[in-house]
Amino acid sequence: MTSLTVDQMAVNTQKHSLEQEVNAYLLTTASGNALLIDAGYEDTTTFIYEFTKHREATIQGIYLTHYHPDHSLGAPELAQKFNCPIHCHPLEYPRLTSLYEQHGIPVQNLDIRADLIPTSKIILEDHTLDIVFTPGHTHGHIALYDSLTQVLFTGDTVIPGGTVWIGPPDGHLADYLQSLDALCAFSPKLVYPGHGAVTHDPVPLMLRMKERRLLREQQILHFIKQTPQSIEQITKELYRGSIREDMLWVAKKTVQGHLQKLIDERQVTLSYDSLTFNALYRANERPEV
Repeated sequence: MTSLTVDQMAVNTQKHSLEQEVNAYLLTTASGNALLIDAGYEDTTTFIYEFTKHREATIQGIYLTHYHPDHSLGAPELAQKFNCPIHCHPLEYPRLTSLYEQHGIPVQNLDIRADLIPTSKIILEDHTLDIVFTPGHTHGHIALYDSLTQVLFTGDTVIPGGTVWIGPPDGHLADYLQSLDALCAFSPKLVYPGHGAVTHDPVPLMLRMKERRLLREQQILHFIKQTPQSIEQITKELYRGSIREDMLWVAKKTVQGHLQKLIDERQVTLSYDSLTFNALYRANERPEV
């Protein structure tokens, strides 16, 4: 079997994103055939393009883990330069094309293929990458797995040293926790994440990420056990002194994701204040049936 080189390209996104860098990956065979996993923002394409040309790589396709702009907005320009298609999961396709249209990118000029489903495989010469459906961060998020080397490209499902955004309208916490379980089941030796450093022996990291979410869930339930609280009150209590005021909106979205999961599980009841009509959340003594 021919060797496969993986290059991590960490491109700066500080002016756009909560994260300072986002990772794109170039996978290249010894003969120069290659693919890209994720593509950064539109103003990071020069770096990715020049790096790829330096590698003398021939790109056969750009594979998006999800549609979020820090991973996908660079794809149209790169796809045109490399004359290759853009691939995504079918659930990401409407969001992706809408994002491109919002940025004035003519979708009709692009070859976008919504074909990254779990039964499909990516073939790069004699290497095969399996598609793993990992919803939670977005509805159609995917990871890519190389069973030969036990390597996972996780997109934003796994972020070492950080917290994954799980909030409306894209996030679904119950799905996200199941996705972490699914990735752990592969017992990968190495994770290439959407943000942050490459992680060896990543299963303990993924288990800690799950435990942190479940701990936050218990903190929410404890706080609203005696008295119904608004989402603003819950957020301020949980994050008191730990984040800047201008970042509370991010925490609020995260809390909202937790509350929706708890409502779905009938552990929390949503009601409305009769005077202010503010939404109030109360923990049930036992899950309702």
